[in-house]
Formats: sequence, C-alpha cells, structure tokens
Amino acid sequence: MEGLTFSGLVFSLLLFEASRAIPQPPLCTVPPPELANGAYIEVPEERLALYHCFDGFWISGSTNLTCVRSRDGKDTWLPETWPECHPFEDCPEINLTNGYYEGDCCVPYDEVFFFCNDDTRYRLLGETTAVCLPTGSWSNRIPTCQDTYCKDPGKSKLDDRILFKGSARYDDCSPDGCAPETVAYYKCAEGFELVGERTITCTENGTWTHTKPKCRPDKYCNDFHVVNGDVVGERSGGEYFTPGDSAFVTCAPGYRVSGTDQLYCEDEGFWADDVPTCVETNCTRFKPAQHLIVDEFLNDNRTSFPEGTAINFQCDVGFLLEGVFSSTCRNGAWFGRMPKCDEIRCGHLRPPMYGLVVPVGGNYSTAVGTTLVFSCFQGYTLLGSNRRTCGLKGLWDGEPARCISNALLASQRRNGCEEPGIPDNGARYSSPSYSVGSLVKFECNRGYYMWGNDTIRCEENREWSARLPLCVGKFYYDSPRSVKNIITKEVGTISKRGNATVTDNKEPTGRIITLNGINPDTYYVFFLFDGSTSIGEKNFRTGISLAKAVTRKLDVNHTSHRIGAIVFEKTAKWGIRPEDGANEEMLLKKLDALKYTSGGTSISAALKELKENIARIRHNRALQKERAAKFAAFLITDGKANIGGDAGKDADELKVSFGVDVYCIGITGAVNMEALKKIASKRENIFTMRSYDSLQWLVDELTNATVDYSVCGVSYSHDPETGLDDSMEGRILGGTEAVTVWPWMVEIGHEDGKALCGGTIIHKKFVLTAAHCMHSKDAKTEFTPRNLRLRAGLIDRNNKDAMKLQVERIINHVQYNRTAKNFLNDIALLQLKEEISFQRNVRPICLPPPTHQMRGELFYKEGETAFVIGWGKNGEANPESSLMQLATIISSRENCSRNATNFHEGMMCSISNKGDTCSGDSGGPLMQGVHRDEKTWTQVGIVSWGQGACKKNKFSYYTDVSFYIHWIQSQIVNANKGAAVVEPK
Repeated sequence: MEGLTFSGLVFSLLLFEASRAIPQPPLCTVPPPELANGAYIEVPEERLALYHCFDGFWISGSTNLTCVRSRDGKDTWLPETWPECHPFEDCPEINLTNGYYEGDCCVPYDEVFFFCNDDTRYRLLGETTAVCLPTGSWSNRIPTCQDTYCKDPGKSKLDDRILFKGSARYDDCSPDGCAPETVAYYKCAEGFELVGERTITCTENGTWTHTKPKCRPDKYCNDFHVVNGDVVGERSGGEYFTPGDSAFVTCAPGYRVSGTDQLYCEDEGFWADDVPTCVETNCTRFKPAQHLIVDEFLNDNRTSFPEGTAINFQCDVGFLLEGVFSSTCRNGAWFGRMPKCDEIRCGHLRPPMYGLVVPVGGNYSTAVGTTLVFSCFQGYTLLGSNRRTCGLKGLWDGEPARCISNALLASQRRNGCEEPGIPDNGARYSSPSYSVGSLVKFECNRGYYMWGNDTIRCEENREWSARLPLCVGKFYYDSPRSVKNIITKEVGTISKRGNATVTDNKEPTGRIITLNGINPDTYYVFFLFDGSTSIGEKNFRTGISLAKAVTRKLDVNHTSHRIGAIVFEKTAKWGIRPEDGANEEMLLKKLDALKYTSGGTSISAALKELKENIARIRHNRALQKERAAKFAAFLITDGKANIGGDAGKDADELKVSFGVDVYCIGITGAVNMEALKKIASKRENIFTMRSYDSLQWLVDELTNATVDYSVCGVSYSHDPETGLDDSMEGRILGGTEAVTVWPWMVEIGHEDGKALCGGTIIHKKFVLTAAHCMHSKDAKTEFTPRNLRLRAGLIDRNNKDAMKLQVERIINHVQYNRTAKNFLNDIALLQLKEEISFQRNVRPICLPPPTHQMRGELFYKEGETAFVIGWGKNGEANPESSLMQLATIISSRENCSRNATNFHEGMMCSISNKGDTCSGDSGGPLMQGVHRDEKTWTQVGIVSWGQGACKKNKFSYYTDVSFYIHWIQSQIVNANKGAAVVEPK
C-alpha cells in the first residue's frame, strides 16, 4: 500500500515555495488524470500533481505524477502507473485452532493479540499481534498453536514397548498423546530382528526423533505401496507379509487395477506376480451428434475425463432433446445411450377451401420460423389469421384460416355463429349450420392431445361458448411464467377449481392449485422424485428445489399440514415420511439430503409406496376420530417408465379410492405425455417444462415470495441465445419485434415530442446513454435536463402508461468533444431527480467487469452473439413505434479497426446479416446474455455509430462499457456522497 502523508504533502509544498525564485519550465499542456474517489493538488510551475484518496479509500500506484515533455513537444504524465483509490475492505475472520485472540475484529486498523489455550501443551508459532490493513489483509500472517504432544507411535503383537518420562514408567500414552521428553523403548519377540532405532523420543515439536521400529521375521515378502490405491491383507509377520500370506490391491474411485489385484507371498520370500498399478478409468471426448450440445465441452478442451464426471446435454434452438439429459463416466465409458436432437416442426397446414397458402421466401416448410400467408378467392372472406408462423412449441401462431362465401357469412351472422374453424392437427364434427344452440365437437389426430373444450355451443349472443381448442404434440411445453401463476395463488391449503379454457396467449386457464390458509383441512403433500438416468442429477436437484419452494408456501410451522417425499428409480425409497412430522427447517434439510441414484425408472413402485402410506394414514385418523385429511401428490418425472409395468392402475386407485390430487411436472425435453395423462388427476394437472433453465426459473419465482427487482440483468423472458421469450414470439432494421419488455430499456425523447435515443437503467438514480444523444445533430445545441423526457417499462411508444423519469443532471464524459464528430468517449450518464421504484418491467441491467478483469469471460469474445435493442428507423426511414431487437455477432478488434479510420480503444463493433442499427437506436444497449443459475444480461456496449444507412452486413460501432467502468462507478459514488463529480482540471 502506498500513501501520501500530511507531512509529505507539507514538505512538497515547502519545496515548491523554495523553488519559486528558480526559472520555471513551461506549464503542462494537458491536465493531470482524474482520480476516482480521490483528488489531487496541482503544482503547475513544478509540472507536478500530488494525489490523495478520500476517507474510506486507500491509494495504490504513484502518489506524485510529473508532466514530462517528449521530443515532439507532447506532454505526458509519468510514471504511467497512475494512482488508484480502492475502498477499504474488512479483513477475514480469524480462526486460530487451539487458541484465541483478544481485540476488535475485523475492520481496517483493528489490532488483535494471539494466545494459545494451554501454554503447557501448545506453543505459539508466529507473531503475537496483527493489524487489519485497509487492503483487507492482516499485517502479519495468522500464527498457529503447535501441539507439543506426540501421537502414540503404537506397538504390534510381535514387540514389547516401555514408556519413560524422567524416572516415571508407564504402559500407554494419554488419550491426548505423549508429552515432550517421553522415551519409548522397543524389544522384539524371539526369532524376529528389530529394524530401526530401539529408542525414540518425543520432541517439543510434537514429533518423534525416529519412526517406530519394526520386528522383521526371517522370511518375508517386501511391502509395497500403490499410488492411488490401498494394499490390504493379513500380515502373519506382524508388520510383514510372510510366506502363505496374500495381499489385495484396491484402487481409489476413478482408477482401476492394471495387473492382478491379488498377490501371493511364496516360500522363498518373493511375490508370485508383479506389483500392480492403479490407472485412471477415463472417458474420452466425443463429437456430439448434429445439433447436440454438451455443456461441459463448450469451455473445456480436455480430451479425457475422469471417472464420475457428469456431462449435460441440450439442443440448438429449434430442436428437442430425445433421450437422457445427462451421462456419467463409468468404468471408462459414458453411461447410457447418447441422446439425439429432433427438429421441432409444426403440423402440416393445407390451403383453406376456396383459398391459397403461400410460404414467405418461396419454399413450403413446417420448420420453426416458417411463415405462411393465406388468402381467399374473390367472393370469399378470410376468417382467422392471414399470416401464421411456426413457433418453438410446435404450434402455428394465430388462428386457423378459413374462406367463407360472403353470402354464407352474412347468413351465419344473422342466424347464429360464424364458422368456428378446425383445430390444427385435429378434426371437427358438426351440422352444416351454426344456428343458436347447435353444438360442435372436436377431436385431435393421433399423436396430439387437446387443450381446451372438446365441445362448444353457439350461445344466444351468437358467440361460441369457448374458443377453438388446441391440439398439441410432443413439442409443446408450458411457459414457465404461466406454470408459476398456476402452481401458487395464495398460501395455506391445496384445492382445485375451474375447468380448462383457452386464453388469447394459448395458455389454458383454470389449471389452478390454490394455497388458501382459511380452509381448516389438513393436507398431506407428497413429492415423488424421479432419480433415474434419463432425468439426470441436474434436473433432479432442481426438482428438489421446486419441492422446497412449495414446502415454504405450505407454512407447516403454523398449520397441521404434513410433507412426504419418495425418490424412485428401479425401486422406491422414502426420504421423508409424513407421519414423522417436522418443522420447516428440518423438512428443508431432509429434502436437501435426498440422493440422486440413477438407473431404471419404476413410477409404479413409487405409487405403490404412496398408496400404502395413505391407506395407513387414513386408517389411523379414523381410529383417532380425526377429521378426514386431504392428499396431493407432485410427481416430478419425464414419464419414461421402463420397469414395473403400467403405473395407470396404481394411479387410478390413488385418485378414485383415496381422492388424491395428482399433479405431474414433466421435465426434460421429451416427456411421455401419454404416460402422464394416465397418472394425473386430469389433463390440466400436467405441466411440461422444456429445459433445466425453465424449471430453475420456476423455482426462483416460487422461492421468492417478494421478488428483489433491484437485482441486475434478470429477464427470464429473453433467452440469451435467441433474445426471444419462451415461445417463438419475441425491430432495428431487419430485427424482430420485441413482445416482452426489456426491463432496463429507456426511451429518451425531447420536450417537443421527438424521439432522440435509447438508454439503459444501471442504477436506481442513473441511466446510461451515448454522449452524442445530448446535443442536436449539428452539434450547435446542447440539451439540458429540462429538454429531456424519459420513459421506462414500455415496448410501444404509443403506450401512455409507461413510467416517467425526470432528469436532474446530464454528465457527459469530460473528454467527449461534440464538434469533433469522431465519437471518442461517446458516453453519458443521466442522473435522475428521484430514485426508480423497481418492478417487474423496470429494473437495471448488469455492467461488465473492467477490461483488465475479463479473465476468459464470454463477454466481448469474437464470434459470440449479442443483442441490440432500440426504436430506430425502419427501411423507409420512419421511426418504429415498437421496440426492435437484433441478434449480431461481435467482431475482433482487428476487424473493427480495419473497417474504420477513427476506431479507438474505448470502442467495439459487431456485424449482422439480418439488419443494422439506425438513427434513433443510439444510446441503446448492446447486450450479452449468460446461462448460469438464471439468465443474466450484461450491457457490453452503447450504440454509437455505423458505416452505412441502416444496411445489413455493415459494421456497427459501440462505446465499450468495460473501458469506462471506473468512470461510471466514480460518477455514481460521488453523486451518492453529494460531492461534485471529480473531473480533470
């Protein structure tokens, strides 16, 4: 740690006064560099700057900088290691085994003193005191208390041992060991030779002067050691193998025996075989099948993986995983059959009768992203959607298109209901007319199942009683947001209500599990966890987390509810028996303790265990004349039973005879829906989750009764690889219209109503944007806070209900020059008058670490996908009313520099073959998403400038946020302190 003391500062000023009579060099032409969280005193005549930090910060680097003029007349402040101010850090807690400390701990400048518990036994090694430094480290290494007692050296059946200390003689050491100066004297039995020192002494360091001697027989086989293995077997010669003995070799996990694992000691005193070794049982890296991604291979270049290594699988966007989600290295091979990735496709759509269907792009396909356009012949009217796109759930968006003659349509509207259409992948049975009171029945094709009502009626108001049902196939999954809303509504007991209908967003409603504390019933809630190979440990553990989240909401501490848990694979075992009873804390610990086993899958075994337990509970409650309890079971599985036969019979008995509400949460990419339909109480009790990340999102949402919206970068609605939400829905020129709010995006407009730029929320009182957004295009007019109008939490600019933010101060980077038009230091902060009240649609984005701390992060890596969002202009140079998003590829700094003459180290660039940023996108974010425990978004760039007029395949340039992290942080810190912003003078 370096620092500038007060006396040093005074001395420097005295030198300055003494030198005033000496001819002075020319003044420095550049200001000293600014010091975040600190300040400097400039001595112009000496070309000197003296630096110090504010209270609560310590300084590193040179505290004195000198302005040095080069031969070409340019001034530079040296040395180049400029000072930095770092916040004080607490020191780590002290753990002194067999000792203690006195004094305050552990903030800077605290001093502590060290002592050992027992001075007669323990000896302090090291310094007796230490001071906590502002850097967060102790001035001296924490000492140790050395045990001066020696461990009992032991004795064998073939030797005799006597212990002495002074004149005292005894047979054994105390349980704590032997005290210093204890002498051990050894003597061997007749016929054995003593090998080693006959006498050994315990020293004050807690060690013996020599190792314990051995008693060697006349004939023996040499002992041996196996690296990563153990040698066991009876030694007839005490500590030696003698003729007739056998030695057995076992290897540590991840290793196998190379050679024989049993050696025989022959009469001549030689082993019958060579000593074996333990070698690694590794699995080799393999090339994944097309579209299959092995998570562990992405950032790991190893070609060999040790025993027990688990790998997890996923598929490219637009593909569904068929098979296991994970595999483990066992005995040198990856366990189980490798999964494959099936392309997600929607069902075939025929042209409507009396109409046409034309694919956008010219080629008909049912693949994800395909768009079909429908039209009708003259004299017919199109009902339904004229454009339909295939989404990631294997469903076409919109409604089925049909062409109805104008005359017939007029008649239908006069006398009843309009033609309702036919579900995709389904059939319709009805009379030719749709008069009031008529019924229409629907069925789904083989391989599809229905969401919604299979029969609808034309009501008196000439409207159908329900919307057209959906016929969904194996690619369908539930949006995690909708499952969260379904699984928990209130807190307390569990009940069901409502019949399934279909809403505009295609999510069935009425699938509700209410947790209502007013109901006095006692509920027994059971969790049945699939621990088989096809699930994988990653999904298994997240299923445990889901159970913990629901357990917390049941409030077992203040109700009579009980929890039970079963883990099943080829057999079923109880992890928690509900009759044992337990408080919430104990239940959560027991859930955490459940073990993943892998193996086959027998859902039937789990249901049989559950059935027997519920029968016993019902019987006992009847004997005690207690009110009948209610039962609910959550089966967390993929439904792929391969042992124990059909579980439907056991499920029927649970549902009919015992009245159990059975809910199935299907996880992994390819759930056996037919199997789950037989188990669940009704079809609406089945929830399918596409991936681990979707399940993790649900867990997080259920766990946090109050969501902390101040956590940066969280937008579960947007996938880091596609930028889209869970369905195919999601402009920037060539981009995709955002359907779900990017919660940190801010619209920056002018008081005259014109849109200026975008910005991002990075703090409760700060919005980040580009400096060139803070003045007119001709750079003649600089905007003031009064000129700006900010709005957050919106997609459509026409939204009148968006959150309004007021600007208190505009902070442009001090070295930004608006007249230069070179976009150097194109960064600005807008300090707000009031703190933002964060909510679901308004929350901050994360910022990257400083450039020098990247350390292999995916941020800024060439070839990685990033997303830019904004309300820029479309191809006709008109402003977009809806927020647009565009996937773009980060380019190397070499390519960025090669394609621009004014490229600066504080810039970065990207390129996209789909579109480009336009005027109006400026100030908005370039973002990268990362799949971790949750989906986290980080702003890596600020839209700054581009090459072309909103054309694709052109480079777009951004302000590199990591380059300015220290500047951003210093502005926020100083503003929070109420201090003036520290800028170069």
